[in-house]
Amino acid sequence: MSDWLKVFGEMSLDNLFVIAGLAFLGIGIIGKISGKIDPSPRARAISAMVGICLVLSGIWIHRGHISLPAAAAPSQSASVIPPPIKEVNAQGAPGPSQPAPDDHPSRNQSQALGLSYFSGTWKNSDAHTRGLTTVSVRTAGGSVWVRAWGACHPTDCDWGEVSGTAFAPGVSADPENNAQKVTAVFETSFSNTLMTLSPADGDELEADTQTRFTDNSGRSSYSSTYTFRH
Repeated sequence: MSDWLKVFGEMSLDNLFVIAGLAFLGIGIIGKISGKIDPSPRARAISAMVGICLVLSGIWIHRGHISLPAAAAPSQSASVIPPPIKEVNAQGAPGPSQPAPDDHPSRNQSQALGLSYFSGTWKNSDAHTRGLTTVSVRTAGGSVWVRAWGACHPTDCDWGEVSGTAFAPGVSADPENNAQKVTAVFETSFSNTLMTLSPADGDELEADTQTRFTDNSGRSSYSSTYTFRH
């Protein structure tokens, strides 16, 4: 008897349900067994129904609809690995948690280079542009003048030369040696265009333009950005 109990104890839950269900089905179908079990017709019907339920439950469990103990979640006593601690040395120098500073910042970060950087004739890097094609900058001390040409056919349209304004990083900084940006305003009979020149990467010049129409044509104001090279 103990051997049978040991066998049943080692069985999985789904197998136990199926075996028990078959036993109840046998009682319901056969009825009297060895003179020891003699159920009434009502008891046989109930036994058959219980057997069917047990067999179906065993099949259902076998197909994975109920998590077995082996698939249980790990206990809360399982060890937890703490996250790594980021290091910073006493002097505040970059450690694993701090990126190293950029020793070569890009020129489009408003780096002060002086008006000499802006001087000269600049050509649009896009030879097929339909906007600005050429910008010429002339300087004298802290003063600056800007001339521009736009794409026209058969020759480019000369916007003329206007006086510009150099912007330094502070009120006490010298624009001639510390200019970060240069602005100029071009006016026509039908529009006003504000041009802002800034140093760009690769010894280039970036020109941002904002154009506003003044002829009551209903056209929307618009902005454009161009890149120029010597």
